[in-house]
Amino acid sequence: MTRKAEDRKIDKPYVILVEGILDRAILNLVLKDIGAKHENMKGIVEKTQVFEIKGKDNLKAGWLKNKINEAEETIRAILVIVDKDDDYQATAQSVNSFLDKFDWIRFKDYLIIPEENADGQELEDYLVATLEELEDDRVQRLGNCIRELSSDRKIGKKIFFSYLLINDDCGYEGLSVSDEMLGKCFDAGKLNLIRDKVLSFLQNAEGLGNEG
Repeated sequence: MTRKAEDRKIDKPYVILVEGILDRAILNLVLKDIGAKHENMKGIVEKTQVFEIKGKDNLKAGWLKNKINEAEETIRAILVIVDKDDDYQATAQSVNSFLDKFDWIRFKDYLIIPEENADGQELEDYLVATLEELEDDRVQRLGNCIRELSSDRKIGKKIFFSYLLINDDCGYEGLSVSDEMLGKCFDAGKLNLIRDKVLSFLQNAEGLGNEG
């Protein structure tokens, strides 16, 4: 049984907060890719925890603030990764307000997906844009079919999960995604926006370790 976010413990010095299950799986793949390609980063990767908060609204939740404060002796750096949703600036303000609560954390950063001037509002929109760069014709045809049957609402989610279903290499059966399943059909090394931010975060985390 999956434990509630409130029941899980933060027990590593470098923490990446993400919204949901897919975000967590993607970040685990990105960390694995970075560790495989950067020998000197393996130690930092092992000290990094991806912590799912079950939605951006929980940045305002008392339990999350308490959980982070309880780990004051452990946490050295924190990265928040959230969806852009309707308003990039409003999301940025919300994340900054959250991070401002923890002036004792030595390094704090955030990433909003997609970027401010990019199309889409959610992680899946960014993932679909990445897939289009790799398999443009296939993804475009899939998107066109979905639009004939449905609206553009949550179109990124519809295309991404349909892609997983029709890609036999994924072995996706319409259940919860996992790192292992995504790793079979999705190259985390191509997710430049996320990978570059996480790598920068880890390098800063490594610097804190060197200071200590």
